[in-house]
Amino acid sequence: MLKRLFFFLVLLVGSISLIRSTMGQGTDFFVYWKAGRALLEGHSVYDLEKFGGMIFKYPPWLAPFFIPISLLPFEFAKFIWGVLGVFSIFTMMKILKNFAQVKLEILFALGLLYWGIWAIHALDGQVAIPLMALALFSLTRKSPALDAMNAIALSSKVFTVFPLLLEWKRYWKPRTLLIVVSTVLLSTAFVIVKTDSTPSRVIGEWREAASSGAKYLPEGNTRGKKNPSLSNYTASLFAVPVQDSKTEVVIALIFFALAALYLIGFTQNQDYFTRFCIALALTPVAHPLPWLHLFSWTFPLMAITANLAWQQRARRDVGFVFAASLLVLAILMVPLGAESALGAMGSWFEWHAGKGFGTVFLVGSQFILQQHLAKSV
Repeated sequence: MLKRLFFFLVLLVGSISLIRSTMGQGTDFFVYWKAGRALLEGHSVYDLEKFGGMIFKYPPWLAPFFIPISLLPFEFAKFIWGVLGVFSIFTMMKILKNFAQVKLEILFALGLLYWGIWAIHALDGQVAIPLMALALFSLTRKSPALDAMNAIALSSKVFTVFPLLLEWKRYWKPRTLLIVVSTVLLSTAFVIVKTDSTPSRVIGEWREAASSGAKYLPEGNTRGKKNPSLSNYTASLFAVPVQDSKTEVVIALIFFALAALYLIGFTQNQDYFTRFCIALALTPVAHPLPWLHLFSWTFPLMAITANLAWQQRARRDVGFVFAASLLVLAILMVPLGAESALGAMGSWFEWHAGKGFGTVFLVGSQFILQQHLAKSV
């Protein structure tokens, strides 16, 4: 009884804090809200002269989905968005507990360790956690409509469709494909008609907006500790100019190809839910501009791996010690790898893609633990 009360109080205080963070700042949410308002008024959502660096960078077919929230006053809309973020975290944890059989205590402990990432996501008013919750929820249901919704949602950051490629046949079913294609076409057509534009113009404006970060944001924002992916770190090591988006994309595609080879070659004996969580975790590693909030996608795999380690805690062999060591490193580098948490060591992690390398350690730990579990069955 006391444990449940303690859990409830911590979750209540944490929830209020995250919602207040979104209401206090919500920088990225302002972009979504402005896009909905601009579209309602018949203006382009990709007006660089008007919006500058804080412009809507998502595909045109997603813009109409922000109209409902933009009908609300901005402050109240931020509150609703903050509640959605907290609800998404709880939904994700409930799915991991019920579907992946992760212990509640592990979810609670990791939830606290990930507080820094939750807080950054809330302060920015980002959409990464709701996208992840929707993706996991759709996996637990056999619904073409949910699968279609998931596919459309994950197209928001382009490279974030990567986890869907793992089981592309699931999204290639006639009904699912029909919903996706019709929604994309109708939604894009709405944007074109509403803004009195043309298809080529809208697509061109989107491409320009999507690649505008280097033009409007300081190099320290698009490179360095705010974007700790391995593809971004590689671009920095080879001194690729921040304006050279084509080379950045090529580097990212190489890392995505390596991630795909790993998933195809080394995870075939694992269940689809776990494989999807691995793909989720590897997405920010390869993404050219993941920012910090996209590393929230490592949480499901971190929880599954920690649960595996707990199940095998009686082991004393070299394999388990090595896997456990990789897991500890992953925890230090992904959720805790910041100067505010680990001081000088955290600062070093921030500047040397600690979250990216830490996620690779996490994947390695999960592989070793899962292999041992498979052999023992």
